[in-house]
Amino acid sequence: MQVREVLKMSDIATIDEIFEGLGIIEYYEARGEARGRELGEARGRELGEAHGKELGEAKGKKEKAVQIARNLKKIGLPPAQIVEVTGLTERQINEL
Repeated sequence: MQVREVLKMSDIATIDEIFEGLGIIEYYEARGEARGRELGEARGRELGEAHGKELGEAKGKKEKAVQIARNLKKIGLPPAQIVEVTGLTERQINEL
């Protein structure tokens, strides 16, 4: 729709009808949807990275505790003491 036609309608049209006639509403709706999608994707990536980092750190700590437990077991430390040092359960230590 031409701007002149919209302006002729302005005597009887609401501001929303004028904006709609010019395509302004659709433009800003599409722009808002795109921006919302960008923000959502960015936030999703942040959360995913943070979760992955937490999982990786937890796995690394457990692997380190298991390694320490193996070494302590090799030198003959009793399982009860290995539990205190590593935080592993006695069952986990006995399975090593």
